[in-house]
Amino acid sequence: MPVAFFLVFAGPPLTGVPAALYVGACFMATATAYALFEVPYKAMPSEMTHDYHERTALLQWRMVFIGAATAISGVLAPAIATGDGAHGTLSSYRTMGLTIAVILLVAMLASFLGTARAPP
Repeated sequence: MPVAFFLVFAGPPLTGVPAALYVGACFMATATAYALFEVPYKAMPSEMTHDYHERTALLQWRMVFIGAATAISGVLAPAIATGDGAHGTLSSYRTMGLTIAVILLVAMLASFLGTARAPP
């Protein structure tokens, strides 16, 4: 998913229909990769414990981190993309895409490695 996300913002210098097709294909790849990660990620708490209170605690922390990540990305991405001027340049959008892709990769790896030894 991080690679496909980055590619949305780091495309070749296209315009018009070819540009739209490129962005559409990268967006579909990103959405598909997101679904491949998100479905098992959402199902995992019910597999990790049958105790309602433990599951609630797990979901609570997940929502805290999702909220924080959304807030950080919502501030960080536009700040990187616009730089000093009112409109972002191609380079600043690529930098923003790469930065957010790295954050996505770290978060995904952390959630995987943090739960990899969870009891079946």
